[in-house]
Amino acid sequence: MPSQKLSADTAKKLGESALGPKGLVERVRRDYSLELDTCGATWYVRGNNKELVEMGVDALDHLANDTKSTAVKSLGPYGSVVWSFRDKDAKHIVHLFKAELEEIRMIKSVQVSVTPDDFNPMHLEVKCDQNEYELVKKTMHKMQTRVATVVTGSVRVQTREKPLAKEFEKRPDDGQVYSRLIFGKEIIFFGKIFAQVQAAMAQWESFREQGMEKLTAQLPKRNHSRVLPIPILNLLRRLRGGIKPIIERVRNDFLLDVDYNEEEEQFKLMGDNLDVVQMAYDVLCSKVSAPDAKVVCSKALGTRGTVIWAFKDNQARHFKHLFLEERKMLHQVQGTFVRFSPNEANPLSVEIKCEQVSYDVVNSIMQHVDNDIKLCKSRSINLEVEEQGAATKFEKRLDDGRFYCRILFSGKEMTFFGRNDAMATSGITEWEEFKRRERIRQQQEEQERKNQEENMRKEQQKKDEQMRREQEKREKEFAKRAREQERKLKEEEQKRIKQEQMRLLKQKKSVENKRVEILGAVKEDPEETTSADPGQATAPEKTPPGCPVCHEAFTEIIATSKRLLRTRCDHIMCQPCAAAAVAQQGGCPVCRKSIAAEDLTFVTLFTNLIEQAPQV
Repeated sequence: MPSQKLSADTAKKLGESALGPKGLVERVRRDYSLELDTCGATWYVRGNNKELVEMGVDALDHLANDTKSTAVKSLGPYGSVVWSFRDKDAKHIVHLFKAELEEIRMIKSVQVSVTPDDFNPMHLEVKCDQNEYELVKKTMHKMQTRVATVVTGSVRVQTREKPLAKEFEKRPDDGQVYSRLIFGKEIIFFGKIFAQVQAAMAQWESFREQGMEKLTAQLPKRNHSRVLPIPILNLLRRLRGGIKPIIERVRNDFLLDVDYNEEEEQFKLMGDNLDVVQMAYDVLCSKVSAPDAKVVCSKALGTRGTVIWAFKDNQARHFKHLFLEERKMLHQVQGTFVRFSPNEANPLSVEIKCEQVSYDVVNSIMQHVDNDIKLCKSRSINLEVEEQGAATKFEKRLDDGRFYCRILFSGKEMTFFGRNDAMATSGITEWEEFKRRERIRQQQEEQERKNQEENMRKEQQKKDEQMRREQEKREKEFAKRAREQERKLKEEEQKRIKQEQMRLLKQKKSVENKRVEILGAVKEDPEETTSADPGQATAPEKTPPGCPVCHEAFTEIIATSKRLLRTRCDHIMCQPCAAAAVAQQGGCPVCRKSIAAEDLTFVTLFTNLIEQAPQV
């Protein structure tokens, strides 16, 4: 089984993708009908066909890098193979290889799609199943090879021949040659072999001659003519390139006939429209700076049989804002275009272009425009600083064709333009009315703003008052809870003190009873009071155990609610004496061993402890 490994970078990116290794394996199996081996550090793509495996590796590379494949042949979804052709290749295959496409369409699993249509295909896609790949590949490879060898031929097309070229272009294809008109200037023929292209070019010449005869018969006769003076003709001959480029320009751009006789030194312009003939005459005279040239600044001949009217600066703005009806009429004339430069919002120039066929209609409109545009009036007023904002809004108002205004001199002056003085003055009147309305609107907005601020202030006061009351309520509740807690603590403290007093009282009584019992037992045993030596004096009575420093009895210390502490050296003393010994750093008062605060421990006095406590 053919296999090919993926690059380490591609495998790493695919492994880190959202699909993960398991998802990639399922996708490769579902879409490409291939197997992806992800075991180990190296990934392999396996399949039954080597070319399909290579295309699968290429598809995974593009998937990892998030790019689109530009190859003609690639793998499609659900186990399909796709051939994709664009632009010229798509046109060549659709028009020159119809038989091959029909042969491919006969295969059941093959789908052929052309976008946007069969006449002007921009994208051709052939899709087949992988089971039919070997069968389709032979035909597609043959077409790809022959598309690269398509030959071309071109023929220059004059302006008056353009309709014939468009008609010739739309003729049904024979699968051998097809033609396309490029930019309206030349027709290009495409074919499999050059002999077929030459035959198509000969057909075009025959078709053009027949069409031009019919077209010439339908056109009116050239009733208007103008002959160039011999001195001007001699100057034109001396120009670079000679007289031939001039004749071609007159025929192709001005759509005029030229009767030129070099021996008789005659150059005759002939046309259907006297104005066009006169403008062509003036253009030729202006090329050599002849004194009798009358070039109209606003009107001139353009290329490819067009006439152009042009206005600049203020006249361009007048045409935009004050001649709305005339602009609508021009838009309704077929083949007429109005273009503002650099943009329509702030035009510095305007160009009106029409074809010579529509010249009479457009010229009648433009004569009226040309006469009225020179009679436009203007009125200026001074602007105050506080009026500049309103003036900017008024300047951007929608045009109604009566007047328009401009703010000049850095906002210090506003100028109104109209087709007559009354319209310009009406602009000033509307400006005053606009200022009044704007002033009223500003006052209303200011009053609304003040009312809104007052309402906000009152609402804020209400909120503050409500917050203050809530804060006072919370403080009262907190004080109440604090007093209640303090009362409970006092009760608990008093209860604890009473319990401690009762405990001490019981302890005191117990010690006292024990002492009484001890003293009673001593009195009852007379032998312990006599000495071993009959002549020795009676021993003094034994003193009760107590603090070795202050000599206060332990029972009296406990009765006064004091605590007893035991030192590290196992001596017991009262808490005040132990604290004084630690503070003086003199050591234990009994044995003088060093002691610290952490060496002291509290003890509970029992009878046996008192009896066993060391004495001084």
